[in-house]
Amino acid sequence: MLTAAPAMADTYAQASVPGCWAQVDRSGVKARIILGSSGSDACTGLFHDGSTSGSYGVAQNQTYYGPWIQAAGNPLASVTVCNNNYGRCANSAWI
Repeated sequence: MLTAAPAMADTYAQASVPGCWAQVDRSGVKARIILGSSGSDACTGLFHDGSTSGSYGVAQNQTYYGPWIQAAGNPLASVTVCNNNYGRCANSAWI
């Protein structure tokens, strides 16, 4: 059975720290995060949209595609990515 590919984002913003990266995608009034680990470190991403936030983790050398979330507010959404092994975090721009 075929599954639909993830919808293309209208716009996106990225953030990274050594070993971890995250991207927030926006498509209309929905947003999601993509979170990745490029090594053996534990990475987490925190999605923000002004009304809702969600925290997601990813295993080493994996990529996590978060669910599309109905987002509200202006600016619409951003993501914070953290490398839990070193306590380093970075924030994306709001989109």
